Order: sequence, then structure tokens, then C-alpha cells
Amino acid sequence: MEEISRRTVMVVIGGTAASVTAITLSRSGALTAGSAGGPVRTSFGSVSVLGSSRVDATGTGRAAHPSPDPAAHPAAHSVTVPVGSAVHGAWADGVLVDVEVYNGLRRPVMVSPGQFRIRVDRDGPTVSLYGSDRDAGPLESGATRTFQISYLAPPPDRPLSLVFDDTGSRRPVHLGPVGRSPFKEV
Repeated sequence: MEEISRRTVMVVIGGTAASVTAITLSRSGALTAGSAGGPVRTSFGSVSVLGSSRVDATGTGRAAHPSPDPAAHPAAHSVTVPVGSAVHGAWADGVLVDVEVYNGLRRPVMVSPGQFRIRVDRDGPTVSLYGSDRDAGPLESGATRTFQISYLAPPPDRPLSLVFDDTGSRRPVHLGPVGRSPFKEV
């Protein structure tokens, strides 16, 4: 009978622990490429952050924020730019986020801009959208759709990240930081 050394046991235990950690992080959505701007896998395909910017939501300079690709939004309407309120300490900043959703399944899937939320701080609350340039609807097999979504947001000193509620997963998909760019007048 061959004897098992301590070193062999430690290597097996270490490899098993690393595998379990990687699987857990992958399932939790903690391992993502979103912060680098690349696509992040979902249960049906992928989602990507195309860009984001902070906007002046104090009520000065109201105009539609241009889409990154106007041809991608042939029937879309302009996104609703948030209008903040300083009354009772409400957030008076806005963030616009451009995202892309790809359906890699052989069947349509329902996709809504409301599935994207902004997380305040590392483990703080999430914020629902203020408006979007598209409504919820089916995304055909093999199709890609872009959304421009607006949010009310806290001041720029609070870090923000985007999360996607993948209905085919138990955990939200973390897409990385947003709203770091300087204010844009819209």
C-alpha cells in the first residue's frame, strides 16, 4: 500500500478549497469583467456597460442625453434626465448609464431596464431607475439591445456600481463602477 505524504494531503486540500472558492465567487456574481467594460455572462447571454456619466440634475440645462449609437435606437424615445430636489436632503445628482444586453439562447427572453440598479457604496442600498429610453420587452434569440438608463444619485464622493438582476440566477450580476466621469450638461 502506498503511503500518502502530508504534502500530498495539503496540496489536495488547498486545490479543493481554491476550487470551491472560485465556484462560489462565480455563482455569486463577484467574478466579473464588467468593471473593465467587457461583457459579463448571464444565464441567457451577456450584459455590458458601454459608458456612464454624471449629469446636472438640479434643473438647469434640460435636454436629452445623446445615445452612444443612434442607429441602435431606431424607435427609441429620449431618456428622461433626472430632476433632483434639494428638499429634505434628497439626492440632486443624476447618472446616465448605457448598457448592452445580448440573448445567446435559442428562445426570446424578457428584458427590462428595471433589472439594472445602482448600488451606493460597496454594500449600501440599491437605487431603481428614474427613466429609460426603452421599455421592457422580449429580446429575440441572438439579438442585442442597448438601453440608456437614468438614476438619481448621491454626490460624487459616494462610489456607485451597477448591478443586474438576472432572473435566471440567484444573485445579482455585478457590472462594476459607474458615474465616475465629471458632470455633463444635458
